Amino acid sequence: MKFFCKYAGLFCITLLFILSAGRPASAGNVIVDNASLLSTDELGSLKNTCDQISKYNDISIYIITSKELSSEKECLSYLEKIKNDKNAPDNYIALLISTKTEEPLCYVKCYGTHAKTLTEKRCGRFARQVQRAAANGNPYRAVDGFADNVSEYINRKPELDGVIYRPFLQLILSLLLGCLVLWFLCGWKQLQKETVQNILSNIKNRISFSKQKKNTDFSQMKNTAGEKKEKAAPSFLDAEQSRQMGHLDYFTHSEITK
Repeated sequence: MKFFCKYAGLFCITLLFILSAGRPASAGNVIVDNASLLSTDELGSLKNTCDQISKYNDISIYIITSKELSSEKECLSYLEKIKNDKNAPDNYIALLISTKTEEPLCYVKCYGTHAKTLTEKRCGRFARQVQRAAANGNPYRAVDGFADNVSEYINRKPELDGVIYRPFLQLILSLLLGCLVLWFLCGWKQLQKETVQNILSNIKNRISFSKQKKNTDFSQMKNTAGEKKEKAAPSFLDAEQSRQMGHLDYFTHSEITK
């Protein structure tokens, strides 16, 4: 029984060692400043920023500066060696800056599940932003901006990178839309005001016309009230061809015989 327990314990320890020897999912962050671009305080602040990103997003961040790599081929080969290292994590993004050339060389690569959001296109944009900031003499701003970009885009769909979703353009569109709505409301109020004024003006004109008509009829009646209207008797006979046949009393007192 003791023999069985002894070897069972050894078997469990060996199994745990074999399982732990595989590639870790997240091996922590790596910041190596071989080009001496950052101060001690800047390195400490950058490490804290990267630790916060890794803590909530399950990704390791590699930031490496060098003064030995002089071409794109050498830089990409160096990043490939990091990828093939057995101790490299499954999910990580790497930034490589080389200062050997007149203008710094910057490359960004992402591996693992987060490569769906941190795409090649986004990594290329991150690298260009780092290169511009480093060329302007702001290496800390360059690497800190890279960390901010990782934090911003790691959980954001690539479809949202369209021109219409850019903050500056959205601000312009919002201002234009606000001006359009304001213009429409002002025009609508003015239209309503003019409509009400037209209605009131029409009512006023009708009332004025009605009063004027009544006053006119009353004055005509007043002027003709004292006058006697003479109507001409209708004449059906020609005066020249007519003659008096007799008076009415002649026909009244005459005797009629058969």
